[in-house]
Amino acid sequence: MKQRLVLFAALILAIAGCATAYGPESFKGGYEEEWITETEFIVKSRGNGFTAESFVVAMAQLRSAEIAEEKGFPYFWFTPAQARESYYNGTYAGLEFEAKVTLLPQAQTIEIEPQGSLQKTSDVIAKLRPQLTS
Repeated sequence: MKQRLVLFAALILAIAGCATAYGPESFKGGYEEEWITETEFIVKSRGNGFTAESFVVAMAQLRSAEIAEEKGFPYFWFTPAQARESYYNGTYAGLEFEAKVTLLPQAQTIEIEPQGSLQKTSDVIAKLRPQLTS
């Protein structure tokens, strides 16, 4: 019985070690960005097969807020695309998510991207950083 418990605990730790952690793109997933202009970029996040869609989306939001904070912008406009499944050699590899981000010096809406939403940099960081980095 004790051997089974140890084996089960080892299996749980192995599976937990496979989940995507918040951080730059790696073989397990992560985020990356591609700049369009000085204040616009595409943020991409990817999770492996053990990562929930909500985590993949939250990674993109938090990375966007971190960049806005680094550049001194209190707001950003977050326009998401849909999350999509990715496959490698016909095998499910996880989820990919992409969003266009516009850094803003003040609260405003962007008329040409109505499907997006205004995000307050400090609120996103306060909400998501503890969830994704703990």
